[in-house]
Amino acid sequence: MKRSILFVLMLVLSASCQRRLDGEAFGKWIHDLDNGLHVRKRSGEFLFDVQYEPSSYVALKQVISSPGMSYDSALHDTEQLQYYTLMIGLPESTSDFLENQVGSPEEKQQLLYYYSYQFQNDLILEDGGSKLPCVLFHFERSADMKNSRTFVLAFENVHADSREVNLSIQSELFPQLITIKISKNNIPSLKV
Repeated sequence: MKRSILFVLMLVLSASCQRRLDGEAFGKWIHDLDNGLHVRKRSGEFLFDVQYEPSSYVALKQVISSPGMSYDSALHDTEQLQYYTLMIGLPESTSDFLENQVGSPEEKQQLLYYYSYQFQNDLILEDGGSKLPCVLFHFERSADMKNSRTFVLAFENVHADSREVNLSIQSELFPQLITIKISKNNIPSLKV
């Protein structure tokens, strides 16, 4: 009898310990480098910054930007994919990221084309034993000269319960295979 009461008490306590955060606190938690969803890795002169955004957070952002859309509808639409933002930069340089990689205007055009259309093929998400290609891809082409560029990525969500994934970048532009581990452990719940 005492064991069953103790077991029920432990279940109640563990359920009450489940963190539920409001939208602002949830966003801060997700972007905190200490929680495993936002990871930075350096390779050669390049800095790779990867941010995983859980579908609940993507849905919340959609609801905020589209008044009238229900959270449940947005969540249903976003649960099929895993969303990431990849920033690649040259932290030691003040020159333009693209100009730093090429010499001539023709080479810059080729590089822009590569980042806009072909780079997607060099991105693989290893998730639960599956190697998933990037299915949604957007290269944010900025008009300003800055030392980094941003890519918005999405991969199929075939293992929704996975706790760890690896984003691999296999490109001739970088000195070696880049593998970045993202931990999805202990993600709090979103209070809606």
